[in-house]
Amino acid sequence: MSRGEGEGLDDELRATLADHASREAVTIATVDASGHPRFALLSTAELVVPDTRSILIATWPSSTTSANLVREGRASLGVVSTERYCTVTADVVSSETVRLADGTVVRATRLEVRAVRSDVVPYATLSAGVRFELADAPRTDELWREIRRMLAQLTPGARPTMP
Repeated sequence: MSRGEGEGLDDELRATLADHASREAVTIATVDASGHPRFALLSTAELVVPDTRSILIATWPSSTTSANLVREGRASLGVVSTERYCTVTADVVSSETVRLADGTVVRATRLEVRAVRSDVVPYATLSAGVRFELADAPRTDELWREIRRMLAQLTPGARPTMP
């Protein structure tokens, strides 16, 4: 059963998205140039939630997800959070290509939350979502820490552009 949760992220959902150590995956849905939905996975370690209305994400600049975000200016995120599946609908506020200290280039995108919906059913409990098992955990964890540091410093207001 789906129900509206309002226009912002509640404390439980923010805590789920802030749990970088869990390596939980978040589904991001965008629309491609032909109008078809496209789905990708982000780690909670590749995003920052500075407040109840903003989500900052990092994607690879050459990815279909990055191109779709810039072109369409919107996305939905799917998140498993405490026995419920949440869909977060958001608009792109800004997007820019950023070079990290180690030379890695990512696309940093600020999303403004428009609506949150939760799906729960009385006959079953949602107990887990998708998790990443990392081949090189120390290296990937360090990259994700650097991405979160960069996202935390991202300033609002830049117009979406592609490199």
